[in-house]
Amino acid sequence: MAPRKGAAANKSGSKGVPKKRVAANGFKLPEPIAPGVIITDVAKKQWRIGHSIGVGGFGEIYLASCEIDKPVSNSADYVIKVEPHRNGPLFAEMHCYMRIARPEHIETWKKERKLKRLGMPKYLGSGSFEYNKERYRFMVMERFGRDLQKILEQHSKRFSFKTVYQVGIQILDVLEYIHSKEYIHADIKASNLLIGYKPGTENQVFLVDFGLACRYANDGKHKEYKYDQRKAHDGTIEFTSRDAHIGAHSRRGDLEILGYNMTQWLCARLPWEDNLQDCNDVFAKKRGFMENISSFISLCFPDTEPPGLNEYLEYVVSLAFDEKPDYEKCRNILREGLKARGYRDDGKLVFMSATPVLPSKKSKARTDRKKTAKRRSEEEENIAEFTPKKLKRNSNMSPCRPRNKRVNTRTCPRSSLLGISLSKPCQPEFPPVDTEEVMIEKENQKMAARKQKLRPKRLAVVKDTSLDNPTPQMIEIMNKIREKSASPPICQKRHRHNSNCYSNKSSPASEDIPSQFTPEMEAVMRKRAERLSSSDSETECYLSSSSGVGSPQMFDSSESEDSNDATVYYSPPTASSPPYMAPQSNSTLKTVKGNTRRKGTRPLVSPRELAALLVAASTELRTIGTQTSPGVRVTRSVSRQTSPELG
Repeated sequence: MAPRKGAAANKSGSKGVPKKRVAANGFKLPEPIAPGVIITDVAKKQWRIGHSIGVGGFGEIYLASCEIDKPVSNSADYVIKVEPHRNGPLFAEMHCYMRIARPEHIETWKKERKLKRLGMPKYLGSGSFEYNKERYRFMVMERFGRDLQKILEQHSKRFSFKTVYQVGIQILDVLEYIHSKEYIHADIKASNLLIGYKPGTENQVFLVDFGLACRYANDGKHKEYKYDQRKAHDGTIEFTSRDAHIGAHSRRGDLEILGYNMTQWLCARLPWEDNLQDCNDVFAKKRGFMENISSFISLCFPDTEPPGLNEYLEYVVSLAFDEKPDYEKCRNILREGLKARGYRDDGKLVFMSATPVLPSKKSKARTDRKKTAKRRSEEEENIAEFTPKKLKRNSNMSPCRPRNKRVNTRTCPRSSLLGISLSKPCQPEFPPVDTEEVMIEKENQKMAARKQKLRPKRLAVVKDTSLDNPTPQMIEIMNKIREKSASPPICQKRHRHNSNCYSNKSSPASEDIPSQFTPEMEAVMRKRAERLSSSDSETECYLSSSSGVGSPQMFDSSESEDSNDATVYYSPPTASSPPYMAPQSNSTLKTVKGNTRRKGTRPLVSPRELAALLVAASTELRTIGTQTSPGVRVTRSVSRQTSPELG
């Protein structure tokens, strides 16, 4: 007999080809890992793998424990996400966790914001290992409880009003933390929201699965608003934001996704869920509804509008692409909505407790009521009756018979009614939406207008024309102000200054004029002039030692090192006071040795004329010193030896 195929063949011991494990989104799932395998993360910490507790879209989740000496129990506090190396989502999620989910960062944020809890999962470790000749990547996280999607399916895909708003407030806290790290989540939905597992976290919601998280800014500079085909329509299509539909991710997109989730949790269905296969059609409907939020709310809630939801969506739509949201304002909108329904923000997620009723709306007891109606639970307050009451017909007329000239759509359909579904709510027809290029251009103009509004206003400089035509009294006052503000005179003498230096006593004309020479320099110059006037030989020797007397720039020469004289560098001042220039001639002045002269040469000037020139130069320099001339510099060099001329 031929062996049976399938499970029977495996039991008989024959080796069958193992079936490949592939997720719904096409990623290859890892092969089952036997419990007890020990792996090591990048921090050299060892973890022991337990049994599997779930399968995701790209990997599998196992229980884990840091106690490697004993088996992993069912009450383990940690889990490990495992995926093959060829997959990519866990790689992106792991690096995102490493940047924003460090335990010390989360605790510091909670302390700064004074938060009792924060639904941000903590990064505990990651790495890679090899199992059955295949390479796997893993990440260690905290263990959480059930996800909200399973709870939704158990309660007719609806949550109570209080539960929806309490979850919304907690998710806003998490988004504010993520956005502060320049990241966005981009995939908020009920299956990525998990209830806490540890005692004390039963009312806390954790936002997990950062596989689609990405950076919206780099070092404070927001990314550009443009179309990106590679990232267009990323995320869960019914909750994807309008920005994500064109591949542009922003902070307002996360808030918009949260608004779509809260709407679905309250009404169980979004208007664009009829054709989720056509991403462009879903995108067009979202744009149409967000431009007219009142029609969106009235379509989703025909009976009673939840307070605060319209205001929340209006604020999200008003945000610019690169604008930082006001998270506290969003939380206050939801808190006011809770308050309007008679609840308070106590942070509790109650799924099956009784619904409180406002005191003003409590029904009075009636004695003629035969049967008391059963009070509905909080989880059922937004859910329609499970068993609708039968409508009693007042007349025996057939419902198919036209009455009051009404059209019977069963027997006589009209062309104007064709295409309208009677089983689905009628959706409004929106005007043609703008193209993506026009939408991007409008958004860029909106961002530019916001930046221009936030830019500080420039102060206008107005010229004071009150002094253009002053009166005599004004001129007198201005002169007094100038006199008071004028600096006091400065004594130019080299001595210890006293009150006599600034007295108003009359002084000789020579003292009034500031001199550029010291008294010692003037004494040397007088003695030299006397010697030159007394002896021709001494004059010739002097001329031989200083060849630059007749140079165009006066005193632009330096004395010998044995001299105790000052060296004066002088640049010509303004044209109004030209410097003194020695007379020039065609003859050439040559140096002589001793008292002999060469044939055919004679001095340019006589000794008496030279002495007169030096005295005139001294007087001229005193006059020039009174003027403002930046080109005058006086240096003084003193030798240890005594000049023979002064001896």
